[in-house]
Amino acid sequence: KAQMNINGAIHDFDYTALKKSSDKYAEVMSADGLGEMREVYNGRSHLTQTDFGHVQEMPLPESIDVSKLGLLAHIRLFAESGSLASLKYMGTYTRDGRKVHLIDGKGVSGTSLAFTFDVETKMLTYLTGPVYGMVLGDYRKVGDLTLPFAIERESLMRLRIDSIKVNQPIDDAKFARKKNCYDIPN
Repeated sequence: KAQMNINGAIHDFDYTALKKSSDKYAEVMSADGLGEMREVYNGRSHLTQTDFGHVQEMPLPESIDVSKLGLLAHIRLFAESGSLASLKYMGTYTRDGRKVHLIDGKGVSGTSLAFTFDVETKMLTYLTGPVYGMVLGDYRKVGDLTLPFAIERESLMRLRIDSIKVNQPIDDAKFARKKNCYDIPN
């Protein structure tokens, strides 16, 4: 489930993120009154599509690496070897009623970053970078991984994840343009 804040109005959506391979990634949001909204990356193409008739397909610029896209892409990017120029421990603070360790970072490109880790659980609770910040919580085990089931992208989107499935087969149709009534000639 997702809540999206659009100009101060909160909208509820069902939300699905799918990653099949390093070049196939999709995010799908659906709501009763709006239908489905899809953003799909498949190889070198990018598709946005809605049930109410919007379709935009375009080639991806060479500078975009689909393998680095995803709901938790920020975390993966900063965790890669060689992506951080420096980290500095700033101390313990209270954030949203919880004690956290604050770490200030600089990316190799000079980008400022900040991370907070819960003092008690040791889990990442906040990450901010050049684009937006993410609040993370409700960590649960999924196989060998411990993943956040609550994710907030700034004040724009709040996700409350019901389930995460890892290494499950995904139909290729999820990464293709969906045919709808607007595609059928009269």
